[in-house]
Amino acid sequence: APCPASSSQRHPVSRRAGWLASGLLVVAALITYAGSFSLPFIFDDHGAILKNPTILTLTEAWSPPTDGRAVTNRPILNLSFALNYAWGKEDVASYRLTNLAIHAMAGLTLFGLVRRTLSRPILRERFGASVLPLAFTVALLWIVHPLQTESVSFAAQRTETLVSLFYLLTLYCFARGAEAPRSRPWPWLTVLACLLGMGSKEVMVSAPVMVLLYDRTFFSGTFATAWARHRWLYVGLIATWPLLGFLISTGYSGRAFADGYDPNCTAWTYLLKQCEAIVRYLWLSIWPHPLVMDYGTDVVLHLRSVLSQALLLVTLFAGSVACLWRRPVIGFLGIWFFAILSPSSSFIPLPAQTMAEHRMYLPLVAIIAGGVVGLFLLIGRRSVVWSLAAALACVVLTARRNLDYRTETTIWRDTVAKRPGNDR
Repeated sequence: APCPASSSQRHPVSRRAGWLASGLLVVAALITYAGSFSLPFIFDDHGAILKNPTILTLTEAWSPPTDGRAVTNRPILNLSFALNYAWGKEDVASYRLTNLAIHAMAGLTLFGLVRRTLSRPILRERFGASVLPLAFTVALLWIVHPLQTESVSFAAQRTETLVSLFYLLTLYCFARGAEAPRSRPWPWLTVLACLLGMGSKEVMVSAPVMVLLYDRTFFSGTFATAWARHRWLYVGLIATWPLLGFLISTGYSGRAFADGYDPNCTAWTYLLKQCEAIVRYLWLSIWPHPLVMDYGTDVVLHLRSVLSQALLLVTLFAGSVACLWRRPVIGFLGIWFFAILSPSSSFIPLPAQTMAEHRMYLPLVAIIAGGVVGLFLLIGRRSVVWSLAAALACVVLTARRNLDYRTETTIWRDTVAKRPGNDR
C-alpha cells in the first residue's frame, strides 16, 4: 500500500520560505567560518594532503596510501583531495572552501530531513505550522555549533564531514522515495549515497540499520511492514557492506598505531576510556568549553575510575533501546547517537587518538534535535527564540575557536594549556 501523504503535501509551506531558510543557513555557515579560509595545514593534513602522492592524479586517487594515514581505506575521501589538488594544487584556501561547502550541504540536507520527518503523520499534529522554524533551528545550531570546528577547520577531518553528508543523504533520499513510492530515482539515489559513504569512512557501516529504524519509526510502523514495503532497497543497502569490508581488509589494519600510542591500549582499556570520552562529548554538546584538538593516547586501566560514567552510559543506552518500543521517536534519537559513535567509541582500539571531538560531528544531530524539539514541547514557540539566541552565541564561539587554528604554534599552545599531561 502507498505511504500516507506527508503533511507537507496536505499543508503546503511556501517554497519561498523554504528557499529563504536554506539561504540563511548558507549565510550562517559563511559568517561562522569566514576566518578559516587562510588557516594553514596542520597535524594529519601533512600525511593526507601535502605528503600524499596519490592525489596528484585522479586515476591514482582511487588507490589511497595503505600506511595508516587519514585517507587509508577511504578512496572517496582521497578522490576529493585529488579534485582539490587538480583545482588549486596546495592552495590551502581551496581545501578550506571545499570543507565548508560540504559542511553547508550536510546542514541543508539535515534541514530537509528534519522538515520531512516532523511532517510525518506520527508528529504532524504536535508541530503543525512550526515544522519549518523547528527544522531550520536544528540545522542552524548543528552548522554553527563550536564542537564542529575541528571537523570543518581541520582539512584532514573532511573524513567526518564527507561521510556525514552521505549518511544524511541516504536517509533524505529514502524519505523522498518513501513519500513518493513510484518515483524510481530515489531508491537508487539512496543506495548510491550509502555506497559513496562506505568509501568515505567506516562509521557509514550503521547507515543501512538506521534507514530501517527510520522507516519503522516514521513511515511503516513495524519492522515487518518496513521490510515488506522496501525489501529490495534494503537488499541494495546491505550490498554496500562488502565494499566496506573489502576496503578495510585491503588497507592498513593498524591505522591508529601511530608513534607514541599507549601499550596498555586493549579492547577493554579502550572501552573504559570511551566511558570518559562519551560523557565529555555529551557535556561539550551542551557547554562547548574547553575544546581540545588532541587529547593524546592515554587509556583508563580500571573500571572504578569511570564507574559513574559507565553507569550513566549503560542507563542511556538501555533507555534508548526500551524507548524503541514505548517512545520510538526518542529511541531513534538515542540509537542514532550510539550507533554512529560505536565504530570509533566502543571496544575497537584506536590507540593514536583515544578521544577526538570530531567523532561527535554527526551524533550531535541527536542531541540538538532532541533539545530543540523537547524545548518546543515544553514552552511552545517561544523556544525558537531561545534556540536562535543560542545559535548566535555559537557563531561567536566558533569564530573565536577558529582563531586558535591560525598557526600550528597557536593550536598546539592551546592544546598544551588544556591538556598538559598529553605526551604528544
